Amino acid sequence: MTRILSRNQETELAVLLSLEKEAKMSSHTVLRGYVGSAPEAITKKESDDQLGSRFRLAVSDSYRDREGNWVERDPQWFSVKCWGRLGVNVYHSVKKGDPIVVVGKVGAEEWVDTATGQVRTSLSLVASAVGLDLNHCMTFKTRSFEQQLESALEDRELTGKQKTVAELEAAVASDSFEVVEGLEHLDEAVQGAPF
Repeated sequence: MTRILSRNQETELAVLLSLEKEAKMSSHTVLRGYVGSAPEAITKKESDDQLGSRFRLAVSDSYRDREGNWVERDPQWFSVKCWGRLGVNVYHSVKKGDPIVVVGKVGAEEWVDTATGQVRTSLSLVASAVGLDLNHCMTFKTRSFEQQLESALEDRELTGKQKTVAELEAAVASDSFEVVEGLEHLDEAVQGAPF
């Protein structure tokens, strides 16, 4: 069967071949881009107990021309899958529009377009690490729910205070999402910083 590729598909194929060549020389590829869809929870087909998340990533190859103006190219879209703890943390932490950096293995997925019946190919990345791109945002670290619960259980053992696990979970859950207000001054504070 012969397939006729559109210009966009030819570009995606060229990117995929380039990334696969790079991936053969190194085991991982790094992509910077913007989250194009809200992460959705998924499970592996072979194993219902393997949780993860999936989202779309737009990677744009913008550059400055000779006059110093930014030239925007059409973004390349990747389907990113994250498994295990990474998948759960991505599901709860990453939002559509976030600037991120993703490390993982590149591949391709074939699927049938239900509207046209055509076989399509999309670029994919199985992530081993995901982080916010701090060139475009600021972040504040919060321990995961599990880490906070473990710490609370250790405190319970050390202090001898006998709280139930339900009470500890409720206390940890109430501390998990702290509303931070009054950060407007940070922009002014870092403007004069030597970095």
